[in-house]
Amino acid sequence: MEIIFILAVFVAGYVLGRIRGHADLLEKMSQNPRAVIRALEQVERLNSVINDEDSGDTDYVDFEQHGSQYYAYDRATREFLGQGPSPESVIEDLVNRNPKRKYSYEKQRI
Repeated sequence: MEIIFILAVFVAGYVLGRIRGHADLLEKMSQNPRAVIRALEQVERLNSVINDEDSGDTDYVDFEQHGSQYYAYDRATREFLGQGPSPESVIEDLVNRNPKRKYSYEKQRI
């Protein structure tokens, strides 16, 4: 019987504490709505960055070096993208040809 009483007191305290915490949060939000708006704008910006990264606008590039030339291939399709004297110059040429796309490569994979 004592265990049931202890559990009931614990649950009641937990519920009342959560209700009080939410009430305090709402009170603070209503006292400073500009801070809440700024926080929401920051969340929107972060979400747009995450969505841009996930939108498929980034092409991942693998390089092969043959002599003094670097050959760039699309990592997913193995399609030839271009060549140049350095990976940076190849990426620069790719960006100049298609400025709306983003290109990424891992230096340790060269």
